[in-house]
Amino acid sequence: MFCPRCRAEYRPGFTHCSDCGVDLVDSFEQKPAGRRPSAGDAPIVLDTFATAFEAGIAQASLKDAGIESFIRSDDAGGTNPALVFTRGAELLVHPKDVAMARRVLAVDDAR
Repeated sequence: MFCPRCRAEYRPGFTHCSDCGVDLVDSFEQKPAGRRPSAGDAPIVLDTFATAFEAGIAQASLKDAGIESFIRSDDAGGTNPALVFTRGAELLVHPKDVAMARRVLAVDDAR
């Protein structure tokens, strides 16, 4: 299984890309089912963290607020949450949720 957007390869049983949030395809020639997301639909980087663990804490706060988010990192499978990444762990949200997500995380930062 492959992601048609970022071209990541997944093991059988996975149905969507954990980084991009799009449906996986069997080959790069196959089009994903349904509407293809436009550039305006694509998740954008809200913040970057040193570890996937830190990004996960922020992601939990967003989930509690009803905001869908994604973590993209060198360790996307989450096998080593304490690992410090060369580019960090990015927390992504849908463009429509950016303002609310920033407010949620700003409140959490103040604690």
